[in-house]
Amino acid sequence: MKTKPELKITDARRDARTVAQYQGGPTATRSVTATVVALLLTGCTAPTHPSRQEAGKLVAQEPKEAAAIANGRHERVRTAIEKYMAAKKITGASVAIAKDDKLDFAQGFGYADLENDVVYQSETVNRLASVSKTITAVAVMQLVEAGKIDLDADIRAYVPEFPDKGEQITARHILKHTSGIRHYKPDELENYTRLASVVDGLRRFTADPLLHKPGEKFTYSTYAFSLLARAVETTSGLTFKDYLDQKVFEPAGMKASGLEDLRAIVKHRTRGYRRRTDGSVGNSDFSDISYKWAGGGMVSTSPDLCRFGIALLRGKLMAPSTLAQMWTVQKLNDGTALPQSLGWAVESYNGKAVAMHGGAQPMSRTFLLIVPSDNLVMAILTNYESHDPQEMAIAVRDAWYEKPSLPAVR
Repeated sequence: MKTKPELKITDARRDARTVAQYQGGPTATRSVTATVVALLLTGCTAPTHPSRQEAGKLVAQEPKEAAAIANGRHERVRTAIEKYMAAKKITGASVAIAKDDKLDFAQGFGYADLENDVVYQSETVNRLASVSKTITAVAVMQLVEAGKIDLDADIRAYVPEFPDKGEQITARHILKHTSGIRHYKPDELENYTRLASVVDGLRRFTADPLLHKPGEKFTYSTYAFSLLARAVETTSGLTFKDYLDQKVFEPAGMKASGLEDLRAIVKHRTRGYRRRTDGSVGNSDFSDISYKWAGGGMVSTSPDLCRFGIALLRGKLMAPSTLAQMWTVQKLNDGTALPQSLGWAVESYNGKAVAMHGGAQPMSRTFLLIVPSDNLVMAILTNYESHDPQEMAIAVRDAWYEKPSLPAVR
């Protein structure tokens, strides 16, 4: 791949505006996080953008001492990102971090389009991959809170299209990945067909037998989340798309987020890349992901994901008790605790409870991490397949806290 020339175009001012436009106060968050943390802990060479100094001036109105600390933290984060991207030869990425209800850091790195020399901005739109599951989980828990979905009722009460498997599968089983519904087959990732509805996507897997009795084992399944999307539709009276737009994206201020539509013109949408067997960079394989909107079919930006996290912590999307329920560690039938809550992975980092999820699919590797006790949200989006986004999340997280991992993120 040829060396890219230094570009005069930069998203530094855009990034600074993005931060300035998303303001709030920590007061509303404290009552939410106090409840959530208490319950959660019981279970518990990539090119550099020009004008890096300008991109880091995100706290100009703070007192000088606080601004110096923040700028030093931003520089550590920026250095960690650039070092990781260079080591893994990542083509493009954006990282956003929200702290105390404010977008504290947001910057793009590398390229969104190598062929046309388009830099990756903070507002570049990227596939979320399995981070989509966290948004679906929120939709389901909103309907649980409204009394429209029972987590422990037979999912067929909400999804009549799903055939009887001789076992009761519940929304709880699906959210904690113990339903027994299968994941992908090896030849299913390259899809060329645009599906018109959630029901169309169900036909990929509903005729197949269960892998085990529900609740007996942890078996990750993206397909199972399509049943949750259909349950959202039948209980809300809205399409899955309309429900997310009205009940999640709009109240959270996520203007660049939605279900992916490859036919639509989407401003600032990235292309995707992967490392080929000869070591060169190539385009990602084509895949229409309309068959798995709920489990891996959404798009967003890193600042929008931070808005999502802060909306959760501030109680804008659900009550604190519902959020705590969603982030409580789940168990198998035999009582074995899982590193899994309802739609999220849960972990402890240096004694702090963490809710998180990663994502991997053609064109994308992603990670979302929330530390409720610190009112902290970190979002990482990349357009490069040949790396582990978890490792990048660890690098960013440890740079922010200026501490080593104890223990490492799963």
